[in-house]
Amino acid sequence: MGIKVQKSMLEYILREHGGGKVAVLAEKMGVSPKYVYRVLKDNIPVGNKFIKGLMELTGLSFTALFYYSEEEEKENGN
Repeated sequence: MGIKVQKSMLEYILREHGGGKVAVLAEKMGVSPKYVYRVLKDNIPVGNKFIKGLMELTGLSFTALFYYSEEEEKENGN
């Protein structure tokens, strides 16, 4: 459960603001590349720093970038 990023938006932002490179986007957002990668690949919920970084970088609204999911998270791939 938690706040998740609209995956298609994040992929677009990665191309436009990161040149397709996770490390570049992460630096601009002020988060670790591993965190951005996990959000992209594992669709993990995001925290305040990720939300703030993405909104400030893009100037887009919360609702344009994120949604609330009530799905239970899979732990350790199970």
